[in-house]
Amino acid sequence: MNIVRFIIVIFISIICLSGCMNQVIRFWNNGGAVSEEQSRLFEKCFKKVEKRFPVPDHSTERERIDRLILIDKCMKATK
Repeated sequence: MNIVRFIIVIFISIICLSGCMNQVIRFWNNGGAVSEEQSRLFEKCFKKVEKRFPVPDHSTERERIDRLILIDKCMKATK
């Protein structure tokens, strides 16, 4: 009898969690939803940084991180 209850509880839990799993996966992959304003601001700052520091064909992780830091500084300055 305990096995049947256990299986029923697991089954119900899977059904309940499957409804919100899409939201969890989206949050995990994207870090949440980004507003249109933030998206435009990021693109604007990305283009500014790209003009000053062109992206090489094979950039290292450090170069990508440095570029993201510059983009973040630009976004904070223009807010």
